[in-house]
Amino acid sequence: AKPLPALTAESTPLPEIEPFDGVRNIVFTGIGGTGVTTTASILAMAAHIDGLSASVVDMTGLAQKGGAVFSHVRIGEDETTPVGGRVPAASAHVLIACDLLVAAGPEALALYAKDRTVALGNADLMPTADFVVNRDARFDAPAMARRLASACKSYDGCPAAEMAEQRLGDTLYANMIMLGFAWQKGLVPVSPRALYRAIRLNGVESEANLQAFEIGRIAAHDPTQRR
Repeated sequence: AKPLPALTAESTPLPEIEPFDGVRNIVFTGIGGTGVTTTASILAMAAHIDGLSASVVDMTGLAQKGGAVFSHVRIGEDETTPVGGRVPAASAHVLIACDLLVAAGPEALALYAKDRTVALGNADLMPTADFVVNRDARFDAPAMARRLASACKSYDGCPAAEMAEQRLGDTLYANMIMLGFAWQKGLVPVSPRALYRAIRLNGVESEANLQAFEIGRIAAHDPTQRR
């Protein structure tokens, strides 16, 4: 792994967080065993730290390493807002596609709305998912990105797995890079203080996860850094 840049919270301008009324619905798609559910639970914890209501529901297609996973995170505008469980059909505001293959499948597509869903994807395909979900599928990341772009309001990709491998030595950090990428775009309504605290409270590899979050922020702020 390359030596890490000195990352600080000040290194990238803070985003304007999009205001929202009621409930903000954020869907993560990923692969079992890669830590996507942990990333989703860190986000829900950050919302609680900020005094918002939040719920996280994990749906696993195949309850094993390599199966499709959906994490539904719902954040209420204050601590009394009822948030409920799963994100209803066509109601996702934000898609954080840590795995594009899962995100472009029929179960996930049902959650998006063309006039509402902003999709952000890990542009690197993880072969583990493919062998479980569909043995005949081709690893065609651009085609999946196009499918998301046509189903959603907008789509933007980040080579998160490659960046995680190169800069932190492990693709597992791709999920946290994707969260930083989405947060920097103003789409995730929690404060940086709460996110940093939630990452530390989680306790597992917290320094590397903080670095990953910052790498994602920088990639969103400066597209030339996406490599």
